[in-house]
Amino acid sequence: MFSIKINLEKFIAHSIRTSNSTLVKRIGLSLKRDKALPVPHLIRKGYTFAKSLTLSPFYLRRCDKVGSMARTKSRPYIENLGSIEIGNGVNINSSNVRTDLLTGIDGKIIIGNDVSINFGVSIVAENKVTLGNRIRIGPYTMIIDTDRHIQNDRFKWAKGEPVIIEDDVWLATRVMVLKGSLIGKGSMIASGSVVSGVIPPYVVAGGIPARVLKFLKKPESDATDFEWQETDDTPDYTSDTAYRVKQVFSKVFPEHNQINWKETPATVVGWDSFAHVRLVRGLELEFDIRFARSDWARLSNLKKMCKIIESYQHSLKTQ
Repeated sequence: MFSIKINLEKFIAHSIRTSNSTLVKRIGLSLKRDKALPVPHLIRKGYTFAKSLTLSPFYLRRCDKVGSMARTKSRPYIENLGSIEIGNGVNINSSNVRTDLLTGIDGKIIIGNDVSINFGVSIVAENKVTLGNRIRIGPYTMIIDTDRHIQNDRFKWAKGEPVIIEDDVWLATRVMVLKGSLIGKGSMIASGSVVSGVIPPYVVAGGIPARVLKFLKKPESDATDFEWQETDDTPDYTSDTAYRVKQVFSKVFPEHNQINWKETPATVVGWDSFAHVRLVRGLELEFDIRFARSDWARLSNLKKMCKIIESYQHSLKTQ
């Protein structure tokens, strides 16, 4: 047994160092991580890995695109009326409870590379659900871009709003991500949380609704479009736009008496994902505009709100 372990360690080091095969490198890294485990356990893990790799083309045959090294542990439930694209190295676990991937006629699910989806997860798209790279999704998590049915007409499906989850996000157990949500790069969502709106990058968020609990680090300049850091310059207090933005902000956060124009979700109590939706909708009604979904995350302090609104107003005048 001792000689087997010595040879195993030599194989691990050699495969990681010299192999050009993604499969061999992945096996080598896995063995390096688990080298302290008993050999019979390693053999069982190897058998499970080979089985999940072999059966995945059959289990994922209803998807439009499946990348290399995709794995499925037991059979997921897939109902694809629209489009499903799965990246490289994705691992879908349905061992205890089936994982569901469902798209409507106009729905699209895009899953990036090296994503791990645990058992009991449901991803439903009537519009579009986009998952970035290296995302970890815990058991019984639900990601849904629609309310499913229209009130008083259960035979008609509601129109979805896109859900975007950026790279390196970790969704813990029983998280619910609702329509129109954006979760920034590198963030972690605590167990049992409900996300409906915008979660900035590199934070720990949790609760119902989910709000920022802790900032992990400042994002890199090119990491994300959500810029929540403070800014030194302020808008013109006498401008009509700044005054109206302040009025809307006061309605959404009535207990926040003294408004600092550098306010961010980190400095305003109650500025969670639901409050962000109310704030965006309030600005749309006040200025009679409709923000693009990509601009929701950019509305992260009052100065930026003024600048973005003024750019929309300028675009309307020039049309």
